[in-house]
Amino acid sequence: MRVGSAAPSVPKTAARYFTRLMSGTCTDEERREINAWLDASPRHWCAFQRLGRAWSNLALILERDPDVETAPESHTDRDTH
Repeated sequence: MRVGSAAPSVPKTAARYFTRLMSGTCTDEERREINAWLDASPRHWCAFQRLGRAWSNLALILERDPDVETAPESHTDRDTH
C-alpha cells in the first residue's frame, strides 16, 4: 500500500458487500469476491455479522410496528410538535 493511501475501513467494506448481497442482483463473481474478503480476516466476518444482526433487528421492529419512522426527523420538525 502506498504511503498516504488508505484502504476502505472494514465496517465500510462490510456495509458495501452486505448491501450488494441484499440487493438481490449480486453476480457469482461478486459473491466470490465477497467470500474471499470474508475469509481474509475474522474482523471482516465479525463486521459482516454485526450488519446482519442489525438488519434482522430492523426487520423485527418493522414487523411489530409497520408505521415506525424509518428516517429520523429533522430537529426543526421535532421542535414544532
